[in-house]
Amino acid sequence: MKTELNIAQLIKNFSQEQDSIEKEKKWHVIMKRFFLWLENNGHNWKELGISHIIKYKRYLYANYDTKVEIRLHIVVIKIFSEWIEQNEIYPNVARGIKIPKVPGRITEDEIQALEYQDKIIDRAINYRANY
Repeated sequence: MKTELNIAQLIKNFSQEQDSIEKEKKWHVIMKRFFLWLENNGHNWKELGISHIIKYKRYLYANYDTKVEIRLHIVVIKIFSEWIEQNEIYPNVARGIKIPKVPGRITEDEIQALEYQDKIIDRAINYRANY
């Protein structure tokens, strides 16, 4: 496996392979958020295991209001895990992680709240990268 790759480059490559600009941007932010959480909690991505994803899922439940957002994060992490395995970079450690069920449709308010949170996180990540 090619674990010597830079995580920023992996996220960029993964995001750029998506079929729309909106999805590329959204997924890029979600993966940056996940790997920032790993780093802030003292975990090395090269030692990533299912237990880390379970802990992150618990973190999401404790810190996010909507199951829609939690579901999106877990789905993207699962797709990323499949992608890194297909590209022979790292094993798929998200296999077996359950995706939260979401009743009903997403409201316009929920969509706006998610977009606003993404902008704040992008600014924080960009600020951190520059200092």
